[in-house]
Amino acid sequence: MSHIIIGTAGHIDHGKTSLTKALTGVETDRLKEEKLRGLTIDLGFAHWDDWATIIDVPGHERFIRNMVAGVSAIDLAMLIIAADDGVMPQTREHLEILKILQIKRGIVVVTKMDLVENDWLDLVQDEIKTLVANTFLEKSKRFAVSSITGEGIPALAEYISEFAKAYHRSPNMKPFWMPVDRSFTMKGFGAVLTGSALSGSLENGQVIEILPQQIKTKVRGLQSHDKTTSKVSVGNRVAINLQGVNSRLIGRGSVVALPSTATPSQHFFARLDLLKTCAKPIKTDVRARLHIGTAEVMARVGVFNRSKIMPGESGYVRLTLERPSVSRRLEPFVLRQFSPPVTIGGGVILHANAPACKLSDKNIVHELIALEQQDPLEALEAKLLSAGQQMQSAENLSAELALALENTLQMLSALHDAKKIILVKKGKKSNAIHTHIVMELQQRAIERLNKHHKENPEKPGMRKGEFAGELSIKDDLVTDIILGALQEAGDIIEKNDIICKRDHQIALSSEKENLKRQLKQILFETGFATPSIKDLAQSLKRSETEISQVLQIMIHLEEAIRLEGEIYFCMDRVNEAKALLREYLNKNGEIKISGFKRLLKDTSRKYAMPLLNFFDASGLTLRDGDARILADSE
Repeated sequence: MSHIIIGTAGHIDHGKTSLTKALTGVETDRLKEEKLRGLTIDLGFAHWDDWATIIDVPGHERFIRNMVAGVSAIDLAMLIIAADDGVMPQTREHLEILKILQIKRGIVVVTKMDLVENDWLDLVQDEIKTLVANTFLEKSKRFAVSSITGEGIPALAEYISEFAKAYHRSPNMKPFWMPVDRSFTMKGFGAVLTGSALSGSLENGQVIEILPQQIKTKVRGLQSHDKTTSKVSVGNRVAINLQGVNSRLIGRGSVVALPSTATPSQHFFARLDLLKTCAKPIKTDVRARLHIGTAEVMARVGVFNRSKIMPGESGYVRLTLERPSVSRRLEPFVLRQFSPPVTIGGGVILHANAPACKLSDKNIVHELIALEQQDPLEALEAKLLSAGQQMQSAENLSAELALALENTLQMLSALHDAKKIILVKKGKKSNAIHTHIVMELQQRAIERLNKHHKENPEKPGMRKGEFAGELSIKDDLVTDIILGALQEAGDIIEKNDIICKRDHQIALSSEKENLKRQLKQILFETGFATPSIKDLAQSLKRSETEISQVLQIMIHLEEAIRLEGEIYFCMDRVNEAKALLREYLNKNGEIKISGFKRLLKDTSRKYAMPLLNFFDASGLTLRDGDARILADSE
């Protein structure tokens, strides 16, 4: 049997606390003020054997914010309506809040049936039928009970028990998350936080982070449903004893999470659903009360790509909070008017650490549509699509989509196996980009290279940085992925940091062809002590830029080579040196720099050392102390 959390909702003095006591035997009014006034002003909790907890929430209008904190954690809602009063204003508002917070399962309980005649009870039932039409409670079970006489209580208790036996939660793919509803200090134990675990699991001794305060500490002890335990999980009511933390620093509105799974922010992106009963449209810069988890934060609303959201409509919004808070993707929230504080709507958070942007930015809306996907695999793929040509790390994806890192990595592997994404692993880090984005970039790259070759027939191609700039790629890893894919397909070649189409033929003007011939002759004749670009420019009466451009073409055509120190050699001379060096090493076994200088004749260390380093890098030789030996046995 699953452990379920049951939440009460309904108008003030409609018997929520009495019903909870009749079902569980527990008195949930714990505050002296509550007992004196006979009014629940804070959340109360009643454990029902080992399989259920009832959260008794306040019904008075002034305490709506505590009511929101309670129902945001529940599996089954009990909308409670007193038979003698019928449907009242807070009944309607509580039902709206239940809908906004995406509660899917519930029952309606008519209390105080002992105070009315059957005819009146029938009228109340008709009123309830109208109230719940077109809501999640439309086809739900209804019970009439008396907490005084006990009539109807056994049938209600049996139904809830059967519900718990049949209840199965969706697979839990999110890390531990517990909004704090109480914090206090116990003598001899220290700080204790209580709340409902909305996802994940937590073990004794585990490191946690309290947000938005960003306090990292270790779990000293755990209780669930008044029993000490070594582990708690989603659906449990939890008490956490903390090590070395002052409880006064933590209060309702804080969240207990695993380290690095969420970051405090003052900017959330969300989908807002405005109630039909809202008195006026929501426009940008409206100030409102944001209720999320157990927190209440003042916020200003910014509307994306439109001037306003009309009552009964939905839209994407930016919520700018007046103090840092935390949330996560798909967490429901309630929005209440600043004054008077009535519920005007609610929705779900889509981005809990939102970037700076303009409200007219249509790209942001595309990303929000992706983040609204309920299925985590679909949401992950949609997020990678909307992210465009920016590589996404598994850690950032996990935080943004409110998923456990382990689950994110599994889903990334599945998408990679299905060839929907490209996954790059380096050590413990994993980064991904959608295959569709890569294919688009490949197509654009070919178009840009064709255009570049057409406009610059004398150039061998683009440098890597220029190539990335043409495609607006800011991530070197993405550039390497695109180049790798194009080379594998046989579309391009990359040589000496120059990228070109495989079929590109350099078309030099007669003037540059003549300059190339002159440079090749000079480099050949000067052997292994070649002139610098500056000297070449002076002797040929050309600019250094012209000389550099033609030398680059020669390198691309493998007629010349550039070594460290801006030294250029004719490729014929390099091959000559290679043959001499191989022959020498085959006979003598090794050579030092002094011997290599003598072997090449009329050269110096300035030219000999870069050439030896080149032969090392190309695999001809190996360095052995201050000598070189052959790397192969040819």
